[in-house]
Amino acid sequence: PPLPEAPAAVGLEELKGMAGTEQLLAIWSKADAFQSSAEDWRKLGELGRKRRPAWEALERLARHAEGLDRAKDDLAQAGAVRDSRQLLDKTDRVAPVKASLATALRSAVKEAHEGHEAAHRAAIEQLDASDTWKRLSENDRTEILKEVDLKPVPALSVAAEDDLLAALDATPLSARRAAADAVAGRVSRALLLAAKRLEPEARPHAVDRATLHNEVEVREWLGREEKALLDAVKRGPIVIT
Repeated sequence: PPLPEAPAAVGLEELKGMAGTEQLLAIWSKADAFQSSAEDWRKLGELGRKRRPAWEALERLARHAEGLDRAKDDLAQAGAVRDSRQLLDKTDRVAPVKASLATALRSAVKEAHEGHEAAHRAAIEQLDASDTWKRLSENDRTEILKEVDLKPVPALSVAAEDDLLAALDATPLSARRAAADAVAGRVSRALLLAAKRLEPEARPHAVDRATLHNEVEVREWLGREEKALLDAVKRGPIVIT
């Protein structure tokens, strides 16, 4: 699969049981049928060699599309081509599925890329707005950004199918999304390192993340955090994370 079953060579087994003139006459009587079958098989072989690269590309795309909601129908169609062994059908079943799957993946990759770019822009804006960050030298900032791996998002080129596959092979969709999600943590780490450059004894302090519904809950949360912060600063400077 997805190639069809090998065609049966009807009549050959019968000929093997013959000998001499009987076999020769039998071959002669079936010559036209054998020649026709051989030509048909040759054409199918050429078609298989022609369509095989497209199927292999479809398989690569399908692996990257696993779990992608917008690709469910395409993945089902690709599975049908494989399971029903339709690669050599008169109608090319592979090309339209491959094109549709590439479109779905291209859209998903672009969205992930744009999300990563947006997260990076927000990160740089957050750093630039920090008084601690502003107090650092340009050299210190560069070193910290390198240490936390907060670097510009590489340009994306996925217009061509080969470029799309190369981009996905290098960085799958899940890794692209994870990279965007990781930016916030890199910012927190950068700010902590910045504070330590200015005050080496500074240490991180995490505030409680909570869902608050009313004024009472807000005041209770503020009270708890105020106490925790006051206790923390008694032991030295802190960096809120």
